Amino acid sequence: MRLLEVLSAALLSTRSNLASSAHQHQNHRYDASSTDEPVHHHYHRDSFQDVVISLRPADRHLLESTLADLSDPDGEKYGRFLSREEARALLQPRQSSVDAVKRWLAEAGVPEEDVRDGGQVIEARVSTSDAERLLRLGARHGATADERGLVDGEKESTAALRAHVAFVHRAPEVRSTSTPQKRFPARRTASETSQSMLTARREPPSTTPSCGGKVTPASLRALYHMDDYTNGNGFAPSQLPAHARSRLGIAGFSGQAAQYAQLDKFLAALMPDAVGANFSTALVNGGSNPQDEEYEHSGEANLDIQYAVGMAYPVPVTYYAVGGEDHDFTPDLDIWDPDTQWVEPYDIFFSYLLDLDDEALPRVVSISYGVNEQDVPRAHAQRICDMIGQLGTRGVSVIASSGDQGPGVSCLSNDGTNTTKFLPAFPASCPYVTSVGGTHGHGPEVAWNLSSGGFSEYWPRPAWQEMAVGEYLARLGGRWKGLYNPRGRGFPDVSAQAMGYQIFDHGKVDNADGTSASAPVFASMIALLNEMRLQRGLPTMGFLNPWLYKIGSLGFTDIVDGASKGCVGTSFSGKPAPVVPGAEWAAVPGWDPATGLGTPLFDRMKCDEQGPPCANCTIRNIRCTYPPPSASTSKHHEPPPSRPWSVAAAYSSSSSASPVRRPPITPSPLSVSAVETSNRLLELELMHRWSVRTWRGLYNLPACQPFLQEGLPREGLRLPFILNGILALAALDIGLLAGLHGDRRTVRYYKRAALEYYTTASAEFRGALASNSITRDTLYLFSTFGSMAGFFNFAMGDDEDDEDGAGKGDSSGKTSVVDRVHASFAMFLGCLHTAAINWDWFFDSPTSARTAVLDYFPRQEYMDLVDADTQTAIQRITSASHSILLPPTGDPSLDSPDGRQGPLAHDVCSYHIAAEQTKYCFAERVVGRIRGFMVNLPSRCVTGPDFVEGLRTHEPMAMFILLYWGVLLHGCAADPWMWWAGTTGREVVEETAAILARSPVCELEDVREGIAWAREQVGLVEALAEC
Repeated sequence: MRLLEVLSAALLSTRSNLASSAHQHQNHRYDASSTDEPVHHHYHRDSFQDVVISLRPADRHLLESTLADLSDPDGEKYGRFLSREEARALLQPRQSSVDAVKRWLAEAGVPEEDVRDGGQVIEARVSTSDAERLLRLGARHGATADERGLVDGEKESTAALRAHVAFVHRAPEVRSTSTPQKRFPARRTASETSQSMLTARREPPSTTPSCGGKVTPASLRALYHMDDYTNGNGFAPSQLPAHARSRLGIAGFSGQAAQYAQLDKFLAALMPDAVGANFSTALVNGGSNPQDEEYEHSGEANLDIQYAVGMAYPVPVTYYAVGGEDHDFTPDLDIWDPDTQWVEPYDIFFSYLLDLDDEALPRVVSISYGVNEQDVPRAHAQRICDMIGQLGTRGVSVIASSGDQGPGVSCLSNDGTNTTKFLPAFPASCPYVTSVGGTHGHGPEVAWNLSSGGFSEYWPRPAWQEMAVGEYLARLGGRWKGLYNPRGRGFPDVSAQAMGYQIFDHGKVDNADGTSASAPVFASMIALLNEMRLQRGLPTMGFLNPWLYKIGSLGFTDIVDGASKGCVGTSFSGKPAPVVPGAEWAAVPGWDPATGLGTPLFDRMKCDEQGPPCANCTIRNIRCTYPPPSASTSKHHEPPPSRPWSVAAAYSSSSSASPVRRPPITPSPLSVSAVETSNRLLELELMHRWSVRTWRGLYNLPACQPFLQEGLPREGLRLPFILNGILALAALDIGLLAGLHGDRRTVRYYKRAALEYYTTASAEFRGALASNSITRDTLYLFSTFGSMAGFFNFAMGDDEDDEDGAGKGDSSGKTSVVDRVHASFAMFLGCLHTAAINWDWFFDSPTSARTAVLDYFPRQEYMDLVDADTQTAIQRITSASHSILLPPTGDPSLDSPDGRQGPLAHDVCSYHIAAEQTKYCFAERVVGRIRGFMVNLPSRCVTGPDFVEGLRTHEPMAMFILLYWGVLLHGCAADPWMWWAGTTGREVVEETAAILARSPVCELEDVREGIAWAREQVGLVEALAEC
């Protein structure tokens, strides 16, 4: 272990110029022995200074909700991006805020001509003393002013401004006195590498991934399945010019120069198909782009631009050379030179992009720079992140390297407490950024040991990654507890090769390492996807993350080996730092903080980016080709004229579009389409829907994924009731989502299709049971269908969108939600009865991996993570079970001696375990582990029929347990994967609370308090009738 630490320290000392971190570009003043607040290092060269006053938006959540709607591939508004003016309006401050700040500036004597209203910000040239007052107002925690030294009048003035001001900072300076370091390490001397590349010029480029440790465009294209790229109309890159609105942007800071002559040499040697390709340059805020081959600071820019142009060809590429230095930051130990460093002026760059019109706006932006998240004041980071979100609403994908520091380098807080902790990176931690980590090697790829990742301390975990990250945290358990934020946004999102990149710099070949190379490679793939979409008349991809986490393993190679390491006691400043023995983020199955979802498979992503119906591709083992532009790209089919149809054609057809085969299904009376092709498209759409979304709603543990996503559809080829069950659930998923958007016509269409598939599946299931078709190989599938039936009946509910009267105000025949839950739980119980035919067969099946890891009782380490109020509330379940009597059971060992009173609920095994498993769900919810399994968890065989029967008879203890289950279900509704949840959780709480209020058990304090807590959790604020 000691040797590893020494080697790691030695490595850190030689990699201080790695590309992904901006530590060498930050201005720091920090005393590790001091407990005072960190000092902001400012310059006072003039009597006047330019300041930027960021105003609080009128509606903090409008941007988030709008971007979510535009970025959900299954949503009605997907891809309906905003104009420049509409995007600006999302963060507009109140006029009263604008007036208050302008009034303050006027009263301070600032001339009107020195004040510029920028909408979301006000820029002003003020005196040094006024600048200091403003900067105290916008201290690093946003509008929590450091008022030391202010007189009473000033305190009142700044206090009045706090309600309007989010952050104040100095305008980034435009100067070139600093000396940035080279941003990537040279692996060998230029003379050594230039000779080896001369050979590469004479011979065709290698197509072997990472051959000899070298990464080239050819090896990347082979590794990531990009060799068969054609644009949306089926043409090779050289055969058709790029779409007019297709553009990839590369961010350049710190005086880095992207040089045309070096690109020409690179393309001639390593990408001959793209010889002649070029890039344009945009100079931002006094930026420059020197072309002198001897210019020192060109390594990072040449790396970025060469792989962007080479990999994204023929998409046009623009290099944005951004001038300026941001000196308003909170320093930490990870510094390089405290007199000459700064943070990149991200706000200047993103402001520039937001001001561009739609024709000039790049559709993908790659950023290979970063900084410790804690160095950027929270409010300032929030503003920058919001600007990235605004770009997302305009259809721009912002992609950033995750960093090259593993869990962290110095691993010490900068808030004066000197706390040892892992250090997330910014802007990679911004939830609106797609963050790219690093891998190396091939066959298989493994996590790069310096790839940064972790969990944000500024942003909570978004819903779109809740499942993936929650599974990782469940696997991680208590390891590294206290060193990271378990509720934070996890990064990176994806990864790509990060070692051995061959580039041209200073006229010679050099090696480059770092996630600063990974980011432009992944950005190039997205640029090509955009090009294909634009050629077909579709919108660009925009904000990627909701889509990425939906396609998950379908579009990526999961990296399961290697780890990123850090916290070895060194820092970029050279000062001593804490040691965290063995600190690492390990690559594991599924998402992890070392490699995210994994490395991209372009051919799979090329299929998945379309979304349903995706009639041109099947996800596995088939080349993806796009239909001609005239083909329908509608997300939902409109119902054609009614006519009987058969769903048999899709997979019995010999069409080369689908290699799948299955037995014909009995013709049905469902009136959907008279056109066989439409039926084929429908079933392809539903199978795609199952593979990318529907199955996730039934998913609770990592072991479930292979069975549900791949194994179950495969088994559907031999058991039609499984296939039709899958189609029924997928159709119901689409219909329920359409209902959220008020699209009743689509709801009717898909719910009717779902009902038809389910009716067919049920008949086939009963027929198979009657013919004694259960064998060792099929028992678990019969059991699984019982679970699928429970989900279907639960989610289907009453068909309120039926044209024959339902949904028109007539609720007389509507089923009680508790009765609906009982019916579904009875089906879940039935699936276990089926398994009980032969438990050996059942546990020797593909489902065994799912059942082997289930617990009956909550784990204490997870219970410790539950907040105190919830722990108190759920403890009332156990407490009440010691007071509530059940009806007589007829068992003399449980009932009273006279047989007139039943046992305490706690003494009946099924009730006891049902209560404990409900508590288990709350504990597991904290780490994001329980998902669809939560529906049948209280009704598994261990709870037995007693509890399920109690649901039917509205037995009080069963109702009390169900009350809490409703709270859990309500929480699931916020999860985008829980398509079946809807508003049922709230309905369960409302109905069970009303039942309990009429019961004598409401006299118990535990029951009364439990009802009040549950109703509050689901937003029921109106008073409930007293018990």
